[in-house]
Amino acid sequence: MAFRLSTDLKSHMQAHSSGSVTTHGSCHSSSTQNPPAGQYQLQCSECGYATNFRGDFKKHKRTQTGERPFQCTQCNKSFARSDTLTVHFRSHTGERPYQCIYCSQRFANNKTMANHLHTHTGEKRYQCHLCPKVFKRKPNLNHHMQNHKGKKLP
Repeated sequence: MAFRLSTDLKSHMQAHSSGSVTTHGSCHSSSTQNPPAGQYQLQCSECGYATNFRGDFKKHKRTQTGERPFQCTQCNKSFARSDTLTVHFRSHTGERPYQCIYCSQRFANNKTMANHLHTHTGEKRYQCHLCPKVFKRKPNLNHHMQNHKGKKLP
């Protein structure tokens, strides 16, 4: 099993280290080592979000509190997630570690690169739910949806 972030690995290891129930701060959720099938270890009392990973739960809580503890040293912009800061910081350094496998174009963000790959494959992922049209890019679908404004759903 692989983990994107070290905090995710730590959360995974903690989940397997004890069977005791732990209560989590202001969210009043709890966790156990082996929850019953279909149940999550951590659940937010504010909105119902649920996960088995403490790292994901901590990130979720920041979206509700507005906490943004990760600050850029170049421009002082702050972020709720360290990985978002890392990608942002590349805008200052010019680092583009992700390269398209079809062309030489490079990207600071792997998601941007993944979207770019569709320009080579021709894959159309965005289906209109009101008609049979399909689009390569989400902005094109959004523009198309303007044609359906005021029309009744099928």
